[in-house]
Amino acid sequence: MKKIGGILVGLLVVVGLQAMAQGPNNQKDCDVVSAKFVGENNLQNGSDQFYVCNDVEDFELSQDGDLMLVTYHDDNGNVTEKGTLKNGELHGKWISYNENGDVTQMAHYNNGKKDGIWFVWKDNGSTLLEIKYDNNELKGSHTWAIEKRQVAAAE
Repeated sequence: MKKIGGILVGLLVVVGLQAMAQGPNNQKDCDVVSAKFVGENNLQNGSDQFYVCNDVEDFELSQDGDLMLVTYHDDNGNVTEKGTLKNGELHGKWISYNENGDVTQMAHYNNGKKDGIWFVWKDNGSTLLEIKYDNNELKGSHTWAIEKRQVAAAE
């Protein structure tokens, strides 16, 4: 039954991402995405609809046990984000990349909740934000000035 639920969630994501509509500010050819949203500190739960315009062109879905692997690509075919869903919720490591393929964010979710240490590179990689979450609750953060960066994002 879990496998069927995961497949149904995947199909809903596909249908939502493939629906084309008139976007905000009269932008055409924007993807309309319907999704479950969990806000920071779990204060803004619910479903919502939003537009993705020229940011994410394509995506891949595959199944690995009870996890749905998701990979987003830009219009040039470059990977922009990848991660996993479990029972329709963000789960495990999510990694975001810029147009050069550099890691811009490494995040971790546990059953849809922010968890663990997140890393966010800003200012073209010269600043690193280290953010600690525990069960969707912000526990602390540090800002680092990066002098040299060599990142190997584990798959």
